[in-house]
Amino acid sequence: MATQGKRRNGRNANLASMMEPFDRPSNEGSPNAEEACGRDAKCKFCATLHRARELELFDPLPELCSPLTPGVQLVNLSSSDHGQILHVHLGRHWKRMFEQLPLIGEGLVMTRNEAAILGRRMIFPELAFTTRGTKGASGQGGLWFDFRALGAARAVHLRCESGHIFGIEFADAAGATIHRFTATKASNLDNFLGWVRLHQACSGRGSAAGEPGRRSDGPASGGGALVSLFAACREQRLRVLATVHTSAVVQRAHFIPRSLQAVEDWWFVSDDLVGLHFCTAQLTHARIDKRVNGLEPRLLFHSHPETPEPALVLELSDETQAVTWCELLHCIA
Repeated sequence: MATQGKRRNGRNANLASMMEPFDRPSNEGSPNAEEACGRDAKCKFCATLHRARELELFDPLPELCSPLTPGVQLVNLSSSDHGQILHVHLGRHWKRMFEQLPLIGEGLVMTRNEAAILGRRMIFPELAFTTRGTKGASGQGGLWFDFRALGAARAVHLRCESGHIFGIEFADAAGATIHRFTATKASNLDNFLGWVRLHQACSGRGSAAGEPGRRSDGPASGGGALVSLFAACREQRLRVLATVHTSAVVQRAHFIPRSLQAVEDWWFVSDDLVGLHFCTAQLTHARIDKRVNGLEPRLLFHSHPETPEPALVLELSDETQAVTWCELLHCIA
């Protein structure tokens, strides 16, 4: 077993030499540093990070200092304890995803199984799809896909001593990575990040919108939309009005989210005076209430599919921030 492990590591090392990691600034101390370095436009990583933050309305995890996080719903993000590996869980609209992969430009395209890994540096080829979009093949690119056998996909940001590596991994139904696209210095990293934001999961952990057996009633899943919204409000300093309903009591409070953290199965969002706990697993769905008479839309979160009364209501508290609020709702809808 040990000998097999050594052979596998050696093979990966050879393929890794084809990846051309994006340079890691010499003065980048920690992956949690607020800024990667001071070279800005001279550093491709830093320039990409700044453009990503300027382009998107919010960055749910700015402390990770990654261009992969701006514009991504917090529920779709996961990382190692030290921030060395960051994942974005993607949806399962395979035909649309693979149709747009060539826009990223040249990369390292790898296919693997238990015994071998084949990698090629190339622009991802255009695929011809079957009528129902369940299979795809390239003309001279040497790629064939049966999308029915794919189980999940995720984007990856890996920090290593040699630099930053960005890629997209596709797994089979058992969860084993069987195909990967890794960006190189020849790739258009801005297009890569745009592709990830476009194809991020609609309800977290790679679940596809409209998947049989799932309720799709409004923006994403209830819990995922709520975490993303609070992360955006924290970034944009939006003042919100939260209302909690029970059968006997209704309480509401105005606050600007300044802290957002997970506490086991619950989340806690607060400012200096107001705190709100919520459990994403208990929220079955969310919907946007588009009110009339000039009132801004609000978000209703339900804990039971059959109960008309929402468990939690979020609405804008400061009408001067109406434009930003509506843009945020559009992003998570």
